[in-house]
Amino acid sequence: MYNKQILIHAIESYDIYSLNQRKILILLVNTSVNELSSVSIDYISKTTNVSKPNVYQNIKKLEKDKIITRIRQEGAKLDSYQLNKEKLDYIIQVYQNKKALEDI
Repeated sequence: MYNKQILIHAIESYDIYSLNQRKILILLVNTSVNELSSVSIDYISKTTNVSKPNVYQNIKKLEKDKIITRIRQEGAKLDSYQLNKEKLDYIIQVYQNKKALEDI
């Protein structure tokens, strides 16, 4: 399990992703329980102030990078997103390495 505050700081400084991608990923982290987040596209859009088309586009990018996996259950009104712990650990490692270099 990771410390969410450290992970959020790591995501904020992870410039591989656009600002909107980072906002969405942070929202998914903040709403996750055991690396699983169940939120609607409407909620993501309203909370991050990112248009719905851009939310869909950015979710697809995060899925393509395998940082999240969309879970669609039959009959469910919204999708769930499984966060990839290994990818999140990597983002934290990059952040910690960057901080260590700044301290030298």
